Amino acid sequence: MMQIRLLSALLSTVLCFALSPTTAGAEDSGSQPAARPATTSLPFDWSGSYAGVTAGAAFGRSTATDVGDGLSPASAWYLLGGQFSNHAGSFSAAAQAGYNFQAAQFVFGAEAEIGYLGKHRVGNYAPLDADTLIKTRGGPFGTLRGRLGFAMDRALFYGTAGAIVADVGSNVSRPSTDFFTSKTGTQFGWTAGVGVEYAMRSNWSIKAEYFHYDLGSTRVKSPPMFVGGVQVMGPQPFDIRNTGGIARIGLNYRF
Repeated sequence: MMQIRLLSALLSTVLCFALSPTTAGAEDSGSQPAARPATTSLPFDWSGSYAGVTAGAAFGRSTATDVGDGLSPASAWYLLGGQFSNHAGSFSAAAQAGYNFQAAQFVFGAEAEIGYLGKHRVGNYAPLDADTLIKTRGGPFGTLRGRLGFAMDRALFYGTAGAIVADVGSNVSRPSTDFFTSKTGTQFGWTAGVGVEYAMRSNWSIKAEYFHYDLGSTRVKSPPMFVGGVQVMGPQPFDIRNTGGIARIGLNYRF
């Protein structure tokens, strides 16, 4: 899957920093290194506040379910319970801030962020009707998550989970007959993921992470349809569910 390949590449980038040699002032291969007295350095402490930015790829799927008005099977747009969806990848970026507490090698923390899911995409109600579309335009999102990690000096491996809110503007339409439903609007759901972060010699750290999100299902409806002043169709409802994931790299500054 594209998400797995991209996440592997991001993790490899950060791990190259985390696992690279840190010996400073190395001589060339033909010279004998000078003897230096042994020194003892304290383990890196991840405690404290931080802020930063992330950028990467968002992978999303919007699925519409033809639910009808509940009065009869004939009330469905085409097929009661029928589903159609769209899915695509796009750019995503965010800014975040958080705080860490460290106890031994365990790191506990909380992080809040606000960003953008730029995932415009279109799918149709095939094979029943290729002209009926589900569209998602993308939009702002925010998360509030807890983090639990295991520190290996300057390398931090962590899991994260919490709440997400987003407005990706999904709706169902059939432009050829001027049929449009309302949009999903603001949706609330959950998110969870994993990541690795490496603290550099200054106050900066880099990270790579992937998290999955589920915004749940929201019911959208079309307005009643009139012909010659006579109502020929009542509000037509669909349930739209938005799910996806984000693979990204980030840069944090620790205060």
